[in-house]
Amino acid sequence: MERASPPAGSSPPRTRRQVPPWFAAGLVLLPFAVGVVRLMVEASPRITLPDDLALIELHTRNALSWAQSLGPFDRNNWNHPGPSLFYLLSIPARLIGSGPRALFVGAATINGAAAACSVWAVRRRAGDGAALWAAGAIGLLAVQISFTGPLDVTYSESRLGALVSPWNPTVIVFPLLLTLVLCAAGPAGSPLSLLGAAVSGTFVVQTDIATAPLVAVCGLAAVVATVARTLMSRRAGGKPALDPPARARRRPKRLGWWAAGGTLVVLAWIPPLVEQITGHPGNLTRIARYFSAARQGQNLAIAFWGTVTAQGVLATGPARVIGSVLWTPPVHPTVKLIATGLCLVAAVVAVVGGILRHRPFAISAGAVGILGTVVSLLSALRIPGLFFGYLIWWSIVCPVVSLIGLGSLGLPRRLPASSRTATRLTVAGLACVIAVAAVVQVARIPPLSAASDPVVGRLAALVVPRLHRGEHVYVEDDGPDLIQLEEFIGFVNQLDSRGIRPSVSREWRVEFGTAYVTNGREHASIFLTPWQRTSASLPGYLGHAGRIAIQLVPRAPGR
Repeated sequence: MERASPPAGSSPPRTRRQVPPWFAAGLVLLPFAVGVVRLMVEASPRITLPDDLALIELHTRNALSWAQSLGPFDRNNWNHPGPSLFYLLSIPARLIGSGPRALFVGAATINGAAAACSVWAVRRRAGDGAALWAAGAIGLLAVQISFTGPLDVTYSESRLGALVSPWNPTVIVFPLLLTLVLCAAGPAGSPLSLLGAAVSGTFVVQTDIATAPLVAVCGLAAVVATVARTLMSRRAGGKPALDPPARARRRPKRLGWWAAGGTLVVLAWIPPLVEQITGHPGNLTRIARYFSAARQGQNLAIAFWGTVTAQGVLATGPARVIGSVLWTPPVHPTVKLIATGLCLVAAVVAVVGGILRHRPFAISAGAVGILGTVVSLLSALRIPGLFFGYLIWWSIVCPVVSLIGLGSLGLPRRLPASSRTATRLTVAGLACVIAVAAVVQVARIPPLSAASDPVVGRLAALVVPRLHRGEHVYVEDDGPDLIQLEEFIGFVNQLDSRGIRPSVSREWRVEFGTAYVTNGREHASIFLTPWQRTSASLPGYLGHAGRIAIQLVPRAPGR
């Protein structure tokens, strides 16, 4: 009996998938899941974080009591716009207990979720083959930023590396990638993706304001392109893909997503806006004053090589990038320049090929890659003072988006079915190899205890047994003579984490917040001074850790 032919105009019969729909997203999520499990089961002594990580731990603890209104501290005497990072990190802190472990687990979870959502968005807009290609590109990014050699990390982010670090310049990489992918998905037929870009973009900008130009420009371009495409489709008399009953069933669900996403964005901006109104001046005012002041930025050569250095991480890894001052051509400049150039070529091919082959997502992803690179260069030109690599580190996502756009072109229709299947399986195999390499890299990350600073631990061990929970103490540093400011910050955090109520001078207001500024009602003073042989004769001398001597002296109220 012959099989009846399908009626004219009907859809062709569905072919069996070579891979499950969740495979690509699960593949890219694998190394992050391994990292989370490892961090959870790893036994480690008390970890005493220094510097920026100590501040992140302290502010996450404040977020547990809904008391955090600003973002991470910036060295230019203001805070990044909002506290989204701290409230996200407070979720694992509530589940497994506050402390350094929760910070690293939270950072790995944020990165993994953003990476998996990026692949899923590609699959929805461009299909399973493009999703596998995207999984390979994002997996390559995960491999490269997971290196933890002496030149791959900074003191601030700890020796565990950028893949699992909660340090704000690195924890925004994968969420920023998700934001750009969603910006590309909007003009490709998914207006709801723009809401997702607003949610993830809010987190990124609040956590690292250096990304604001990229998020704003790509977001605005995506909105304009989406509106233009919709108007053109209506004028052309395009037919809706769903019949009226199906559209009626989906409308409440879409409205629910718009309401939920809009609520998240509004809630995220309430704390910094309240602080702006009540602060004198508010943090947003301090940010505006800083960026509006006339400051000399970088010249074109430095900005160019800085951008190439950041984007070239995809080819060479992060060695001498994050913590280095970028003022000369990078190590292996030819390799990084070729890698950056090839990614730009990939973006151009994605745009041109997408137009010729009617692939909207390839067009928009390629355009985002090109636009992102241009914005990165312009942003680098505006960076004043020392051009540290972490200030432009986020630009690494632009070549990844360009590669995703190239992979979204799909295979030529003239290609035989057997060749198409073999190509897809090859891409899947390559993505699997990259995922395994990422898992191996995660397995090589140093133990959690490597993030601990022994000087901070020693200082806390000297003074904590002599204080009781809830006691108010004033912690005084020795001004510019105290070189180890990182340990000072870590020490204050340790006191706070153990139930003691530390306060500091007003000069530390931006780092710790106004709640930690001295009010004159402290019961004792703790002095941290450079250690000398004569330090033992100081009043209340308790000992020393490294080059820091510590004293505990009773303090008269009102002093």
